[in-house]
Formats: sequence, C-alpha cells, structure tokens
Amino acid sequence: MGKLGTNCVSRHLHRVVRSDFSVGGYGLGGEVKLRLLQKEDRGYEKEARLKINEKALPLFAVKCILEKAGMSKN
Repeated sequence: MGKLGTNCVSRHLHRVVRSDFSVGGYGLGGEVKLRLLQKEDRGYEKEARLKINEKALPLFAVKCILEKAGMSKN
C-alpha cells in the first residue's frame, strides 16, 4: 500500500472506540487518542445511526467518550 493509503487509514482509526466507550488500542496511546477526539469535537449531542448493508451502525458524539474518560471539553 502506498503512503497515501497508509496515512488515510491510520488518520481515522482514532475515531473508533470500544462498545463500552473506552478508547481501546491506538498506536500513539490512549491519551493522544482522547486529545484527537477532543480536538475534533463538533458539539453533537445525540447518537445517530448510519445504515450500512441493511444494518445500522451506531455513531456516538465525542462528548460521550470524553465524559466516560473523565475529560471535559476545552
């Protein structure tokens, strides 16, 4: 895979969290993952659903993950 493909994939993996809202694994560490999520927070409050192949993928606001981690929005 070329450099662009690698960057594209690794750049978005920090947005994936475990079903219990813990950050899970991330190559740069959990604290970095939380800071990236905090930086990208757009203020969404509600859960949403994304339909993929007849299944609904739940999408959660960054606020949920940050609250679970005990971090406030700066």
